[in-house]
Amino acid sequence: FPYTTLFRSKKAGIFPIVHGVRSLALARRILATGTGERIEALVADGTLDANLGQELLQGLHFLMGLRLQAGLAELQLKREVTGNVNPQRLSTLERDLLKDALSAVKRFKAFLHQRFRWVREHLVKQMVRHLLGVQGGEQAIEQAHFNQMTVGDDQRFTPLFARHQLDHIAD
Repeated sequence: FPYTTLFRSKKAGIFPIVHGVRSLALARRILATGTGERIEALVADGTLDANLGQELLQGLHFLMGLRLQAGLAELQLKREVTGNVNPQRLSTLERDLLKDALSAVKRFKAFLHQRFRWVREHLVKQMVRHLLGVQGGEQAIEQAHFNQMTVGDDQRFTPLFARHQLDHIAD
């Protein structure tokens, strides 16, 4: 990360951890309400690897601590409280811990992307089939399915591709 700009700990780390863990917990029907409890439950049911769960929890606590310290420093200087962290003011150890925390967040985001990829693609397909069914009947659905199959293995069924299908069939 660039050392010359302020670091948004909430956007870069806290938000992805909290909401990613919440999404996984909802998908697994876990009733825990705190992020720490959710991580423990996701590790216990095998959804999350124990090491990643521990790294996420430690990273979350570290990032929240940095944000709190930055906010308190802003209050002391009578500035607007943003909680943004100036990496130049961090010690070498804190910068190393920040890199570790962000590395865990990056791996977690990749895990989430892979985990929810099928769900996302399935929902888009269902939405397009529903829209095509409403607009053009079964023939349109069959045409969309045929077009999807002939795009090729390297083309994913994305919302943009779905929009292309709608435009193509409407012509």
